[in-house]
Amino acid sequence: MWNQRAALAALLLLCASDVQAQRFSGCLKHPPLQFPAVVSWPKVPKFFADMELAEDPTGPLKVSVIYTNFPTRLREHVVRHLESGRWVCEDKPDAKHRFNSRWTFVSEPRPKFSESKVTLARFVEMVKPAPDAPLNFNVEELGCPFVVKWQTFRPVAPNRVSISFSGPKHKPFRQWLENVEIDGPKSRQLELIGEELEISVPCERNNLAPPDAAASSPP
Repeated sequence: MWNQRAALAALLLLCASDVQAQRFSGCLKHPPLQFPAVVSWPKVPKFFADMELAEDPTGPLKVSVIYTNFPTRLREHVVRHLESGRWVCEDKPDAKHRFNSRWTFVSEPRPKFSESKVTLARFVEMVKPAPDAPLNFNVEELGCPFVVKWQTFRPVAPNRVSISFSGPKHKPFRQWLENVEIDGPKSRQLELIGEELEISVPCERNNLAPPDAAASSPP
């Protein structure tokens, strides 16, 4: 049985820039979340949702559930709670910028990757091959060395990718990272949803396809 007090409930603010993130970090407010009585909880409760500010900041937030294993009643309760959030600042993000927050609830303890920091070569060994996306990225052209923050959401949603510095040349590489899936059964993929890896991209090899003889261990 998981301990609700040990669960992580956090708002992750994602704005157009770090400056906006700092400027509006305290502007989105929700009342305290009270959980209703439920018959049973999942073994490892998880809830990930995106919240988008409407053009009218006094109106309800637009909530999109990315993934959850909550029972239906609890899922609906949390969605209503997230929609009840309100913008409390007089100022708001520029109209051309999409204000978006991600709400995350994950219990502890939970399944995690056996490694939290890996090289790109090791990461390639951990994911399923993508025949339609050959690994022919030239890491030197991408400006190696650099670091990628990667959060797995496949097969239910695109993975989240943050590259330490990024430009037009990174687009195919980013798309590959957004779509690649952890190698293993779907049950294992769902267990790991929301877990993060830090991927270092050194200037060691241009051909990222793992050697046929490379031994791989479970992610």
